[in-house]
Amino acid sequence: MPSTESLLDPQDTFATLCTTVGLDIRLRKGLSRLGYVRPTLVQSKCLPLAITSGRDLLVRARTGSGKTLAYCLPILHKILSKHDDPEESSGFVKAVILVPTRELCTQVTKTLNSLIYYCDEIISVATLFSGKNSSESAFAQQEAMLRDRPDVLVSTPAGLLVHINRDGSCLKTSLKHSVESLVVDEADLVLSFGE
Repeated sequence: MPSTESLLDPQDTFATLCTTVGLDIRLRKGLSRLGYVRPTLVQSKCLPLAITSGRDLLVRARTGSGKTLAYCLPILHKILSKHDDPEESSGFVKAVILVPTRELCTQVTKTLNSLIYYCDEIISVATLFSGKNSSESAFAQQEAMLRDRPDVLVSTPAGLLVHINRDGSCLKTSLKHSVESLVVDEADLVLSFGE
């Protein structure tokens, strides 16, 4: 089996990949600011499919292979391209990212917020989770984030369900009518014990 390194063109850089797929310039600047130089194998294979053709992807790769960036960039690019066209932009919560744990919620949210450095006035991200250790003040803080009408929700399944089932929740109708992208990160764990 060939090594990962032999599958990557040593000349591939994020700059050339992003230009080739037409990634929004604000996201390109964010990548550059974060010091990304070369894409991983999963990024170089997924980004062209997700951005240029809008295809659904099922990706299996090891931890640390760059999957988070491979799904965050297409989601953000899609939101930005629709935002620039007022007829396309409606509702809120355009993307839901389900992850199995609160820790992964935090990690993915941090990645998204780093990527939107040059467009954070356009895109907002909210994190939802629940569990044994969730306080009422944490829940109230999450409700406040939802009132700000975020574009992207990063959530555990239980966290999302708690907010959907809450009386007066704006999420139930919003999710039904506005979500265009869904990511299930670590699907095996989300389906077995997602908090």
